Amino acid sequence: MVLVEKFTFEKLDAYLKGLYNQTFNAFARYELSQAGYKYRHKSQHNATLDYLDEYAPDTAFSQVDYNFVRGFNRFLQNKGLKDSTIYGHEKRLRHHLIETIRQGYIKPEKDPYYSYKIKPVKYETVRYLEESELKKLENIDLAHSPSIERVRDFFIFSCYTGLSFSDAANFNKSHIKRESGEAWVSNPRIKTGNKLYPVLFRAHFHSQTPIFS
Repeated sequence: MVLVEKFTFEKLDAYLKGLYNQTFNAFARYELSQAGYKYRHKSQHNATLDYLDEYAPDTAFSQVDYNFVRGFNRFLQNKGLKDSTIYGHEKRLRHHLIETIRQGYIKPEKDPYYSYKIKPVKYETVRYLEESELKKLENIDLAHSPSIERVRDFFIFSCYTGLSFSDAANFNKSHIKRESGEAWVSNPRIKTGNKLYPVLFRAHFHSQTPIFS
């Protein structure tokens, strides 16, 4: 006896994507590979999916229910992760689940997050470095460890300019504009595309390897 499955365009689409009869894990990996995320954003999603594979590899779409997402939270807690870190992983898992619903692999009424609510977390108040603390860090002799010295100089550069990690990592000399005897940073923010114009302080950097090209 030959069993014939009912044809649907959803199944055809899944087959063409190489996802038919595959898992929620594989679906999430495929969608992530097609997304145009920046490196940092994509690495965060990859970390979440790595935990997902460790928690429940080869998960069928039908297995993604209330107990599944609640168990994922407990799995992350048992890893000893901070509440804020767990919150981020749960939001990213939720993102991939929404995409499966949009593409018809899971029915909207089967969405486990109707019952399971992700608990928001309160982030700790940021304490900024005082100028004296920054000077102490700047004057530490790290000549014995050039790689650590370069990391320290990169951090100090970010403090003086106000650039985020991603903006500082993307920084180069062409972004320095001079006006009225002062040097200014003039490059669009990676996250928002908005222009930045903070004053570029003239800090002394110790590392022999330039922190930007």
